[in-house]
Amino acid sequence: MNEDLMKSVAARWVKLGVMLNVQADTHEPDLEQLLLDTARVSSANSRLFTLAVTWLAEYGKYVDCRRLTRLVDCELEKEFQPTLGLLLELAAKHSKGAKKCRFKSAINACESANDPHPLFDVERRNSVFIRLASQRASEFSRKWGRWSAEVELKPDAIRPLKWVLSHNPLLANRALMSGLKSQIIAECQKAGGRVNSASELAMKCGVSRPAARNAIEDLELAGRVHTYPQGRWRVVEIVPQITDF
Repeated sequence: MNEDLMKSVAARWVKLGVMLNVQADTHEPDLEQLLLDTARVSSANSRLFTLAVTWLAEYGKYVDCRRLTRLVDCELEKEFQPTLGLLLELAAKHSKGAKKCRFKSAINACESANDPHPLFDVERRNSVFIRLASQRASEFSRKWGRWSAEVELKPDAIRPLKWVLSHNPLLANRALMSGLKSQIIAECQKAGGRVNSASELAMKCGVSRPAARNAIEDLELAGRVHTYPQGRWRVVEIVPQITDF
């Protein structure tokens, strides 16, 4: 397991309001990319997995599920898809109202494991631990082939919404936007705040160039991005948002 990736994932969750004993990342996380990385490291940290489920059950409305689905298809290794599928399905189970269906497309994009075994490394140490993990495995974890006991949410370890939004203003933007506009903001954020052109954004978002240009124009009118020429490109850059939280 990559220790640097584990530290990065923990720091990004702390930035989003998860209470872990590490220093928060200085940058606002790319939420969909964070979920992929969480799936990659969860086997080494059961508390991180539980807190990620808890955060998503409460604040999953901020996830761009179309983008997450595309990232699962294009970037997430097969070995980690069962973990992400389990994480999302548990979050959906514990969500309220319409949020229960929110992760459906991303869940469907994940494949269950062909090699069922305990989710957490500590339970794979010997045959006794493996047998106990199998006996305690929840229905959902059996479905995905990554055995774990029923998850007990930790809401007291998640900061309130006002704190989360005050430290992550781009999440507030997501609540005002949906679909392609949200994807464009997320891709600009992932690239460090700006992308070289509408054509590059169209490719990253999997849409036509006219559709990307129209969405960028709407975002520029709303003051969410601004564009400017640079060489033969027209750069698209996020406009920092000031919040009242």
